[in-house]
Amino acid sequence: MPWRVIRRDDGLTFIEVIVTFMMVSAAIVATTYSLFFGHRELTVDMHKQQILRIVQQETEYWVGRIYVGTPDDPNVIELAGSARTPYRTVMLDPNSESPIQVRLFYDPIITRAGTINPQEEIAPYYVVTVWAEWTEPDGQDFTRNRGNHVSLTTYVRHRVG
Repeated sequence: MPWRVIRRDDGLTFIEVIVTFMMVSAAIVATTYSLFFGHRELTVDMHKQQILRIVQQETEYWVGRIYVGTPDDPNVIELAGSARTPYRTVMLDPNSESPIQVRLFYDPIITRAGTINPQEEIAPYYVVTVWAEWTEPDGQDFTRNRGNHVSLTTYVRHRVG
């Protein structure tokens, strides 16, 4: 008798078909959403990597200006930084459907005394910080205020001579 309760020969009911269809539909929707979300995150990560390379180039530019420049080069105005307004704008993927405008900023380039410990004599150095802000095509902002921007800080010793 128990075997008769488990085994049925009358086929599938309409409710079983609908429940199965809804479960398969939910799995398809979840998989599709995951693929689109993953693609978007990979695209944002790719943009961050490209922007990091741009920020590295800009940091190297300022380090070069400090090392190679004349006594007044970089001058006082350049050393003041551009923390409020971008000093340069670069287009990322200019040939794409929605190019990204990357705004580059840099903090004031300040000189720090090199003496941390009175017994040690360390040469003074400059602190150079360059960062980038941008908005993704989907409207996601990457700004310094939000803390999700790309930045790079380096320390440059004074030139000798």
